Amino acid sequence: MLAVSPAPPTLVASAAKAVAENLLLLRGAGEEQRDVDRMESLPSHLKDRVRELLLRRGFSSARLLSNLLHGRVTSLDLSECAGVSPVHLAAISARCASLRRLVLSETGAEVGVEHCDDLPERLRVVHLRRCRVGDEAVR
Repeated sequence: MLAVSPAPPTLVASAAKAVAENLLLLRGAGEEQRDVDRMESLPSHLKDRVRELLLRRGFSSARLLSNLLHGRVTSLDLSECAGVSPVHLAAISARCASLRRLVLSETGAEVGVEHCDDLPERLRVVHLRRCRVGDEAVR
């Protein structure tokens, strides 16, 4: 019987992984504005892959996140990222008009009414476990 070897990674998966690993290297050396701004020009399907890889590793630069978001993002999970700030929420509000699900659990984010007013209208599910949420934001 012939042994079946696993399929090699696709070009998109390989490219996304390479971009994410290079950005993780910048994390320790301080982000280079030029490299982060280049993410804006990536096609949306590649932005999605890079964003998912970085967020799973806890990379949470607001500027980079903003450059990796686009209008067709429907779900965003920031639960592995510490230090989610109002700047992150503003980037999400400005870039993700189609967002339906947002996970902020475990991020320690402080969510106030001023942040909720700007979130996309299509947003239906928000996970806020272990976040600081003001009473007014829940209404």
